Amino acid sequence: MNIKVKQILKEAHKALYTEDTGDVSTIKKIVKIFVFDLFPGLVAIFLIFTDNILDSSSSLIGSILTTCSIFAGLLFSLIIVIVDKAKKIKETKNEEVLSEFYYLKKYLRFSKHLITKISYTILISLLVIVFSAFLNLNFGLGKYISFVSTYKLHIISFFIYYFSIQFILLIIDIVSDMYDVFLEEID
Repeated sequence: MNIKVKQILKEAHKALYTEDTGDVSTIKKIVKIFVFDLFPGLVAIFLIFTDNILDSSSSLIGSILTTCSIFAGLLFSLIIVIVDKAKKIKETKNEEVLSEFYYLKKYLRFSKHLITKISYTILISLLVIVFSAFLNLNFGLGKYISFVSTYKLHIISFFIYYFSIQFILLIIDIVSDMYDVFLEEID
């Protein structure tokens, strides 16, 4: 079994700060760190400190799980559409026309980045689902490690909030990328 989670993680983070031309943007890298890495953590910590601790009976957990499930399915379908469209464009390209060649190259780079972001978003939705399942599990470590039993819900809530916020930010980023491509295709 060839699992490429590490490669997806690496490529997805790189795709978040790489320009359409393939160049790495220092400004986008800094924005990525603040918006995608730090912001969800700060919001998660804020929610926990304001006593928004999740438990298995929380209606918010149901909403989060439903949203992740629906979007993960839609995103998986989107990967298939993007790959199919890229394949068709590759097959019908006319190398004599330079502008079509540059469009093809740009579209294929965009497709690769988008597929990587979508794959990462699906992985994040799986993490949210797994951490939500942990809300119902009793690890039996409470008698050995009091910290775990005392703060189990806090720790799990942090991860659910953190990954849920990253999920939302990635969905916004993917929609924004799709919007750019659709407008470019219309032109």
